[in-house]
Amino acid sequence: PPWSGYAQAQSMAENGNPRGALKQLETRLSTRPDDSRAAYLKGLVLMQLGRSEEAERWYKMMQANFPDLPQPGNALAVIYAGRGDLPAAEAALRALLEKHPDHTSARVNLARLYVQMAQAEYEKALKDTPDNAMIARKLEALKAMQ
Repeated sequence: PPWSGYAQAQSMAENGNPRGALKQLETRLSTRPDDSRAAYLKGLVLMQLGRSEEAERWYKMMQANFPDLPQPGNALAVIYAGRGDLPAAEAALRALLEKHPDHTSARVNLARLYVQMAQAEYEKALKDTPDNAMIARKLEALKAMQ
């Protein structure tokens, strides 16, 4: 049967008690390290607490321990993108989609990443040629997509 504490831990995290959720998840994982749902939620809670480096290590460990789960790779890509490492985010998403081509969230995140990268390039181009109306229009269209 599924762990009844999962919903409670998730509710705690969503309602302003991520530390309590983390404590509950760590207790669960100390006795059931194979609980991938609890493990994934722990990573989300670590991110919520601003402990992104720890979350990154956690998700890498999850990739090793749960190689068939796509969520840790997607979460790593979000971490990489959040710190501005767009090439690492792209590589993580491409690797994930190679293994799980139907993973919608990863595909959407890759599309968002490409929009972000395109926007950065259009901003550089507009800086070089500030009077270029075509570049300005395309940049505005990209900004509207975010």
